[in-house]
Amino acid sequence: MNNSLKHLFRISFFVLSLLQFENSSAQNKVLIEKFSNTGCAPCLKYKPKFDSIVNSRIDKITLIEYRTSWPGVDAFYNMNVNDNRERVIYYEVTGIPMIQVNGKMYFTNEFTSELIDSLYSLKTPIELKAAFSLKTDTVTAILYLKSNVEMKGNFRLYAMACGGEYGNILRQSLSTVTGAVKIQELKKDFQGDYSFNGVFINSKYFNANKTKVICFLQNIETKEVVVSCYAILK
Repeated sequence: MNNSLKHLFRISFFVLSLLQFENSSAQNKVLIEKFSNTGCAPCLKYKPKFDSIVNSRIDKITLIEYRTSWPGVDAFYNMNVNDNRERVIYYEVTGIPMIQVNGKMYFTNEFTSELIDSLYSLKTPIELKAAFSLKTDTVTAILYLKSNVEMKGNFRLYAMACGGEYGNILRQSLSTVTGAVKIQELKKDFQGDYSFNGVFINSKYFNANKTKVICFLQNIETKEVVVSCYAILK
């Protein structure tokens, strides 16, 4: 990226920051990734308990819900087969409901409010902020990443458009013009700005104006989620 483009990008990021960062959640959130299917009886039975725990700790979490292709037909899965399948394969999901918390799998009886409190209390030296704009059917998310320590590992930065009329269900995994953002290691005082984009098509299942963009940094080898945050439209 040449200097003029960098300057323009930083100006755009600053403007977006003024408009949106006050609507972003505080950092150090616990990332919860839930896998389910509308045709899954155990998923439906467990949903009230899961929702109760999540709602009781809503200020401490970020949440993404993925859908599987089994045991029945799921309209949310069919609207984005590739992104849902990618996360199913990555976590080697073979049974649902399945819950990943900061990248680690927990059985439903292990997923508790106390678990969220415990993980939320842990500090992270990584700062992640997000803001996004919505113009017609295009979502543009700006992410700011800063590391206060050196951290080795193969990391990937994600930005997921979720929500609409149906909570935090995945709508689309946003991408950069160069594809996935992969970072081999984080140096002390590392800073990076990244622009993610995607096309958000309104449907009876999703209302673009109620979009939430959930972002997280994950060690793709260990699956550990280092930090997560989200931004919403007001």
